[in-house]
Amino acid sequence: MRVKSETPDMLVIEDRPILVAILLSAFILIDATVVLALASQGNWAGVAMLGLALPLLVGALVLFVRRTLIFLHRPQGQVTIRVASLIGQTETSLPLANVTGAEVQKSRSSKGGSTYRPALRLAGGGARELVSVYSSGSGADRVAAAINRWLGA
Repeated sequence: MRVKSETPDMLVIEDRPILVAILLSAFILIDATVVLALASQGNWAGVAMLGLALPLLVGALVLFVRRTLIFLHRPQGQVTIRVASLIGQTETSLPLANVTGAEVQKSRSSKGGSTYRPALRLAGGGARELVSVYSSGSGADRVAAAINRWLGA
């Protein structure tokens, strides 16, 4: 997740999970290649076993590869969150006046590790996550800091 552009009138944040898309695509290609090789050898048990992985990998690609663009637009007084995936695009908006700042939400795994995602703090005490998945690294911190700086919060 990164700040794509920042001006006094507009802040644009983008999340493109390129590494996830590349890895899942590579696994799909490898699995399909092995399935075809097994089929050419007549190993139908192997085809059945590895063939079951293909729909799961394609499903993961559809579910997890989502490009997210967040527009904070001061002149329009609006925040727009646009999410595009392989099956379509959604767009939601909320008034910029309802946004009091940004925060980082934390999720702890059962093994003790932590992952993070940025969220908008809303007037009235709620929060609106900017992406659906948590990730490691400092991207969420950088985005939350940029939003707070841009808002003057």
